Amino acid sequence: MKGKKRGTIRRLGVESSKTRARLIEAAAQIIRKEGYAAVTAGRLAEKFGLKRHIVHYYFHTMEDLCIAVMRRQGEKVRELLTKSLESGEPLRALWEHRHVMSATTSEFIALASHRKAARAEMKRHTEEFRRIQTEAVERHLKLHGIESAVPPIVIVIGLLSLAQSLAVEAEINISMGHAETEAIVDEWLRAFARKSESASH
Repeated sequence: MKGKKRGTIRRLGVESSKTRARLIEAAAQIIRKEGYAAVTAGRLAEKFGLKRHIVHYYFHTMEDLCIAVMRRQGEKVRELLTKSLESGEPLRALWEHRHVMSATTSEFIALASHRKAARAEMKRHTEEFRRIQTEAVERHLKLHGIESAVPPIVIVIGLLSLAQSLAVEAEINISMGHAETEAIVDEWLRAFARKSESASH
């Protein structure tokens, strides 16, 4: 019973801790620059002048810390995504969303491929975002009376898969074919916007 009580007190104190938030932010910066494997308790402890056991007080393992980073980023992405999808051009918003994709996303995918807990976390976020995105496209099509031969969820997956591919390549300085691809997608989005506008009148 005593063990359970201590665990409860610890969890309540840790979740709102400023030190915990600083560790998450520092870990996020390391992941962006060097990858998740570079996140270590010793490195974080040294950065903030802490003992290693203090880092483990907040996060039992570095995987727990990386998952906390995933959750924090997921909250930010959800806020940006929800706001952008409220525009009159949800497909344009999805495409432009590629600019917030980064090496961090690739690192999370790499981590999820090796760690069960991280995989479950990424699955939860991905499915939530996909639901939000698909519902936004469905609302747009219905509002403008547009019948699409392609299911909204397929449109979302196709557009985001292409956007993520370009974003990942850009992170490693690959740009061959990007300008041509972006030009074609841009024209398609313009045509879709014109179709939506004409369908409204």
